[in-house]
Amino acid sequence: MDPVDLQENPQENPPQNPSQSLQQRIAALRRGGPEKYHARNREQGKLFARERLERLLDPGTFVEDGLFANCLAEDLPADGVITGIGRV
Repeated sequence: MDPVDLQENPQENPPQNPSQSLQQRIAALRRGGPEKYHARNREQGKLFARERLERLLDPGTFVEDGLFANCLAEDLPADGVITGIGRV
């Protein structure tokens, strides 16, 4: 289904379990991209941005505020930007 159709008529095809659907979407967004890019970064000894944030910030203090920015774009959710606050 076209993401634009979901925006214009969100009740036309409501998810069967909205809570589960939301949790799946959040998990997909937090993965930060297709596995092939994660694999390439690992091969090059690099970390993804969220992995770097986990190492920089105190555990459990990061609160992301832009997770759903541009979330309907399958290829580049949040425009490739992570924003939030955390304690160092």
